[in-house]
Amino acid sequence: MLKHWHKSANTGLDIDIQEDWTRFTVGVTTNFAFGYDINVLEQEGDDSFQRHLETFLPVFNRRANAPFPYWHFFKLPSERKMEQSLAIIKETISTFVQQARKKLEQQAAREAEPANFLEALLLAKDEQGNGLTDVEIQGNIITILLAGEDTTAHTFKIGGILIFHRTQ
Repeated sequence: MLKHWHKSANTGLDIDIQEDWTRFTVGVTTNFAFGYDINVLEQEGDDSFQRHLETFLPVFNRRANAPFPYWHFFKLPSERKMEQSLAIIKETISTFVQQARKKLEQQAAREAEPANFLEALLLAKDEQGNGLTDVEIQGNIITILLAGEDTTAHTFKIGGILIFHRTQ
């Protein structure tokens, strides 16, 4: 992030601290929890992974709090866009999973001690010896990504407001 801020400062670009912290959080989460360096701080444009998360989250929250599942009967334009973003998010998550599976296959001895959350999900077995399905793994990854991004973004937004008021 410091490199990104230096680059912005040297080119005279404004820095959106809340957006940068949110992106940084997604980057840290994907790297630490899934072993995948997505580098969202350097991604720009409407097709970045971060933008798809930002498109998905508000509609997901609206659906979660809706008293009636209207989207089963008609979809608003924002919901169609959210579903497109969700497809790209799932595709990216599939890349995380494929890379982690390949890594685990190459290092069979590591089964006893996973290096990150994703590896733990891939190695988890129930009492019958069955692992999690791809849908269950994807759901867990999306939960971790969205919970981390949303919580951190709001924490820094509130913290930034408090810091701003204290310095004046």
